[in-house]
Amino acid sequence: MKKYLKYIIGLIVLILFIVLLVFLLSRYDIMKCSSNSIKEDNYTIDSTYIIYYKKDIVKKVLIERKVTSKNNTILEFFEKNYKDEFKGYNKSYGGYTISSKTNNNTMILSVELDFNKINYDKFKQKNTYLKDYISNKQFKLDGVYTLFQLSKNSCK
Repeated sequence: MKKYLKYIIGLIVLILFIVLLVFLLSRYDIMKCSSNSIKEDNYTIDSTYIIYYKKDIVKKVLIERKVTSKNNTILEFFEKNYKDEFKGYNKSYGGYTISSKTNNNTMILSVELDFNKINYDKFKQKNTYLKDYISNKQFKLDGVYTLFQLSKNSCK
């Protein structure tokens, strides 16, 4: 009985060690970017971006656009336009997951861009100014940083 108990405990310790090792090796570094709020009479738009990367290669980008307005027609307008924009990108080169929710005068659009799922040939065709940041079907962190700086976003 003791022999089996030692074997089971050893096996459990080994499994926990492997799970911990896999978790530590798959962890990504994170860079957060945000844009200045757009404030109009009837609405406000805030955008944030979270870039997950390992070494200097981008793995995915999470985009959140938050529109606040007391006018539901405005919220519906932005929800439709933002969804259509990202659906167009997804149709062009893939990799996008899009969702939205609206409540309490706020519409939040969440978009995940998975760089492991995009078609890099089509991506380079549509975004020729970023071609120098793509190598071996991987997108370099400098490319995302440059793109966000061109859009006047602040990153840290």
